[in-house]
Amino acid sequence: MLLETILEQLEVGELAQLALTERVDGELTEANKKALVTHVNMALRALHKRFVFQQNSLDITLQSGLHKYVLDRKFAASNTQSTEPVKYIPDLDDPFVDTVMQIEAVTDDMGNDVPLNSSSRMNSLRTTNFNTLVLPRKTPEYRHILDYIDTLTVIYRPNPKALGLLDLVYPANMVEVDLPETHLEPLLLYIASRVLNPIGMSETFHAGNNYAAKYEASCQQLLNEGFGLSVTGHGGQFSSNGWV
Repeated sequence: MLLETILEQLEVGELAQLALTERVDGELTEANKKALVTHVNMALRALHKRFVFQQNSLDITLQSGLHKYVLDRKFAASNTQSTEPVKYIPDLDDPFVDTVMQIEAVTDDMGNDVPLNSSSRMNSLRTTNFNTLVLPRKTPEYRHILDYIDTLTVIYRPNPKALGLLDLVYPANMVEVDLPETHLEPLLLYIASRVLNPIGMSETFHAGNNYAAKYEASCQQLLNEGFGLSVTGHGGQFSSNGWV
């Protein structure tokens, strides 16, 4: 989706009556453009948390005695600038450049699901935060994962590519936004709610809350129509549900 599409829709629709979309000599002011891009970034994050638009994966080479693995580029073999003594992400052929929103699933080197955050499985892996995977401690009661696995594949949800100040230098019809066209409507509604909520209530009508309700309804409609990915199975594997 192009940034121009979003700005044009806001100008003629949800934010048509606000100074935020006013133009000078046919162009949005730098201040207005910067504010609108900030709102777009917040809407992108909200929608990428609600819908699974993309799943990526990376391998982790398990290290003897190491139980915590952080999915961060400083532990990537391709990152020659990092001074970390152990680079357990072997990404020389396909450099790991994402930032991780959430770890979704883990498989072993045979493609089998590995238990993740399962309170009923003693050998379950855990996520202690959005990008950190922790192996269970070795005990005599069960076969430890390090006894039979050398490599794990971590399936994760990446953060959307945020728009930055450099993107404002280019014309809006040249700037790509990390969202499919199908989700333009909830993005516009989220932005309208965020912009109008600080204004509060006018007589008996609260425009911000009204747009927030429309945003929730629009998201639910997309989910009902199958526009996204769903998580299935005990290991959290993804299956297609409306996306190719």
